[in-house]
Amino acid sequence: FIGNTASGADNTKDQQAGSGLGGAIFAANSPITMQHTRFRANSAVGGSGASPIEQFATSDGGWGAGGAIFADRASVAATNVTFENNTATGGDGLSGSASNPYGNGVGGGGKASGGALWMQGRGEYGGDPVHLDLTKVEFAGNSAVGGSAGAQGSATLGPNQGGRVAGGALGVVNWVQVVINDVTLVKNLGEGGGVGDNAPGSGSATGTGGVVQGGAAFLDSPASLVATHLTVDRNTARGGKG
Repeated sequence: FIGNTASGADNTKDQQAGSGLGGAIFAANSPITMQHTRFRANSAVGGSGASPIEQFATSDGGWGAGGAIFADRASVAATNVTFENNTATGGDGLSGSASNPYGNGVGGGGKASGGALWMQGRGEYGGDPVHLDLTKVEFAGNSAVGGSAGAQGSATLGPNQGGRVAGGALGVVNWVQVVINDVTLVKNLGEGGGVGDNAPGSGSATGTGGVVQGGAAFLDSPASLVATHLTVDRNTARGGKG
């Protein structure tokens, strides 16, 4: 699987920006089994908050998750699989403007989750957990990058936050049981979204850069991890610029 992309649409005047989920594969309630497979340079990209929006206070950037695979309540088993240079990117938020016809504020940057693989289970009370079983798998050079918040545009508007990031290469949430054997995570990156420029003049304020949780991997409770022969090498978690 090489060079595939899932892109969320930019927002319109009556709809928030869309999510880009699973650059190569999106699986819902459908287990995945893989052997001798490569995922390279796939991407999941959230849409941008490009236009003022009538029904909402502002327009945030869309979610980008699972640069190669997005698995929703779907177990994944992988043997001899490589995830290389896949990306998940959050969309940028709407910039503020004093002349905006709807009076919208500054949009926040979109979230980015699981640069290569994002899994979400059924939750603790939704039934049995889903499973992630990895054997002889490498995650190399993948990245998850949060979207940038919009520029302030007017000193009367408050700033917003850069997009949060969960797992530069791998992320699992909502009751996933993880078993890994002979797995390498190397040179993956999680980088939070930055904030737009402040407006000149009094009353301008500084926004907050996006938080990053796990340059290589992110596991959220309830989850379990059993690991044998795991290498985690030169991964980076870098918060967004405020």
